[in-house]
Amino acid sequence: MKALAAIICAGLMVVGPVGSALAREAVQVDGWEVSAEENFCFATRLYDEYQTDQIVSLAISYNAKAKRSVVSFSNTKTTSVTHEQELPLKIFFMNPDGDLDEGWGTAQFSVHVSESGHRFFNSEPLEKQLLDDFSKGKLVAFFTGSLVVSSFALDGSAKAMAELRKCAFEVAGMNPLDPFLR
Repeated sequence: MKALAAIICAGLMVVGPVGSALAREAVQVDGWEVSAEENFCFATRLYDEYQTDQIVSLAISYNAKAKRSVVSFSNTKTTSVTHEQELPLKIFFMNPDGDLDEGWGTAQFSVHVSESGHRFFNSEPLEKQLLDDFSKGKLVAFFTGSLVVSSFALDGSAKAMAELRKCAFEVAGMNPLDPFLR
């Protein structure tokens, strides 16, 4: 699990400046692991991939100073996708009432292929409001055209996103009550 989390973290390190950060231990929150590296905090959850015996992941990184998030997920079925390929994917959230939220539209994702064959899809930097949708959503899905690339249940995400925000403000040395951060 730690090796997979390290690969995810490496794939997510595409946002903002690198600098020193406070040391912070990883915390388990409702099935998610919240950890820190440099100026970023990560919330990662592992899943059994549908119709395979593989473990896949969903991760969200947040940089409080840059006010940016990156979403990353892995997939073992997308074998036609190559390393460093750029792909536009639609992001959909299913709300608790079952309605689909298409508000994020299409985002650009870059692909990293690991030695094990996992494809890690890393989004371009997105607005911090992504954390709100992860907190409230029941499910997130990524589409190419009308086909699902991957989808993930967001069980426990509300508490995990709260911890992710807390972590990001800690490593950035910022006060979350600062009115200029809103």
